[in-house]
Parts: sequence; C-alpha cells; structure tokens
Amino acid sequence: MSINSTNPAFRNLHWSLVCAVLLILSGCTSSLVVKSLYADLDERSADRFKEYANFNERQSNWIDNRATRFHRWHRATQLPLYAEALKTLSSQLEGQATLNTDAIQSWEETIRELTDNIRSCHPLNEAHDFLVGLSDVQVKQIDSHMREQHQKFRKRYESESDQDRLERRMENITKWAGRLGAGFNPQQRALLEQTLKAQHSLGEQRMQLRRDWLARFNANLQRRKTPEFADNLNMLLEQQWRQTERDYPEQWQQNELLWSNFLQEFLRLQSEAQRNTMLVKINKFAGIIASMSKQSTSTTTECA
Repeated sequence: MSINSTNPAFRNLHWSLVCAVLLILSGCTSSLVVKSLYADLDERSADRFKEYANFNERQSNWIDNRATRFHRWHRATQLPLYAEALKTLSSQLEGQATLNTDAIQSWEETIRELTDNIRSCHPLNEAHDFLVGLSDVQVKQIDSHMREQHQKFRKRYESESDQDRLERRMENITKWAGRLGAGFNPQQRALLEQTLKAQHSLGEQRMQLRRDWLARFNANLQRRKTPEFADNLNMLLEQQWRQTERDYPEQWQQNELLWSNFLQEFLRLQSEAQRNTMLVKINKFAGIIASMSKQSTSTTTECA
C-alpha cells in the first residue's frame, strides 16, 4: 500500500524515508554503500526543500534542523521496525507455497502503521511559524515551483499512451523485484500484465486532486497572516495523506484486493530457487537495516 499522497510537490516536501530506505536497499546490497546513502538522506532532503524558494540563512537553518531531527528520530525508532517487519516476512515465507490472506492483511496493516508514523512526525507539522514568516516574494516562488512540478508531471502523463504506461510499469516492477531477489518467470510476468490491465487507473483523478489541492494550499499561503491560517494548513496537510483512497474508496478497495490476489499467485508460481534467493536477500536487508539503527547516537523516541 502506498502513502497515497496526491501531490508530487508534497511528496518532495516530505522526507519519506520509508520508501527511500527500501529503494536504496533494493538497488544495492553493499552495507557500506547503503549506510552511507542513508546517512546523507537528511541533507539531500533539506536541499530538495530549499529548491522551492530563495530562503535566507535563518530559514535554511530551520529546514536543516528539522531534517536532521526527523532523520535521527527515524533511525532510532523506525529502522528497527523495518528490520523486524522484514524478518517477519522471511519467517512467513519460509517453507510456505505463498502468503495466506491473513498474512497479507497483516502486512498491509504494518505498512499503514509505518506510514502513519511518518505522517505524525512529519517536519511540515511544525511549519506554521516558518510559513507565516515567508515573504511575498518567497510565497510566489513556492507557488511557481509547485505549479511547474505539477505541469511536468501532467505533461509526462499526457505524453504517454495506455500501452506506454503499461510497459513502463511492467519494466519498473520487474526491475525492482529482481533486485529484491524476486525475479519474474514468464508465468509471473503474464500475471503481472494481466493485473496491471485489470486495475482501476486513477491517474486522471489524482491529477485533478493535485490541481485542486495546489490551488487551496497556495490560496491559504496568501492568507498566512490571518487567524484561520493554522487550521486551514493542518486540514490541507492532512488531506494529502491517502486522499485518493478516501475520495475513490470503491476503486481503491477493488485495486487492493486485485493486488492481494496477485501477490498470492506470484508467490505460488515461484520456483524453489527463486524463493531461496529472495529469502537470502530479505534477510540480508533486515540485517543491514538493524545494523544502521544501532549506529544512532540519539536517544530520541519522539519526533517533537
């Protein structure tokens, strides 16, 4: 299950280390390289945030401090949960033909809980005073940057045919699955294509949600000196989490069931060699993440 934020600009603003850690681990099995990449995530996230406007030194320091604090909290409290989740997955898969429905539901709940942890400790939750202090020029720069990012996303979407999107998603899924040791055989690839064709495509709906949210966010930012700004900001930030799921529940639930069935059948079609390779990589990733969490010098157990 995805974080399901509808706005690419918002996803760039938040430090979604859940996804970052998994992607880094998927692409590289060297613990030294993985640890180095994770150690720099706070700096790279802060730099990405600073692209939205020309911030002064005080504002830049605020961004750096929030990114660092969030990163320390994440290393100390969240990485152990990721490692434990991977160990649980490995134990569930070992000696089994596939995952049963209860196991898949348990995994979906785990991912949702980890996502909610990120949401509750998101640095933007503390951004009220920072945003109120923006100049009019900076507000215009942020508005321009967010709209530009949205237009790029929209242009890319409209430039692709349905077949283009299908092929791109097939390529991406098989690439990352292969790096996790879950390579696709011909039957599994056919199953993936069938599932992608059967799911509800909500691309147009997501883009409309993005556009509407951008308009409301930037309108509220223009009124940042008013008493209602804080409540409106909290409402807007909350809306960005699982908005597609909330606004299109029937299609979302049908897609969720479709992919749950896909996962069960995909695992059932695995050969013994495929399964053994995947288990080795999952266990290795779990060990790397656990080791990374122990390197924390922070005793912080709360994000605030």
